[in-house]
Amino acid sequence: LADLFGSLRLVFASCAVISAAAAVALIRADTFWLLFAVALLQAAALAPTTSIADALSVNLANPRVTGRVQYGRLRGSASAAFVLGTLSAGQL
Repeated sequence: LADLFGSLRLVFASCAVISAAAAVALIRADTFWLLFAVALLQAAALAPTTSIADALSVNLANPRVTGRVQYGRLRGSASAAFVLGTLSAGQL
């Protein structure tokens, strides 16, 4: 959809809003099939957000400004931040 609409940010924001709305809707799901449908909707909306966020971050590393995009360094920094965040959250 992001390629079809030509807007990564629009699709990312839409997926985030749908996922958040589905998370709130889980509170009201009182039957198995309703819970299943809402959880499926949330999973479908949440799935592309990591890939789109990755594409947005690579696009922000403008090669005209930095000279050359160092994708490995960008991904390595993001992975290190994820590990530190996970370890920090685990201590709570």
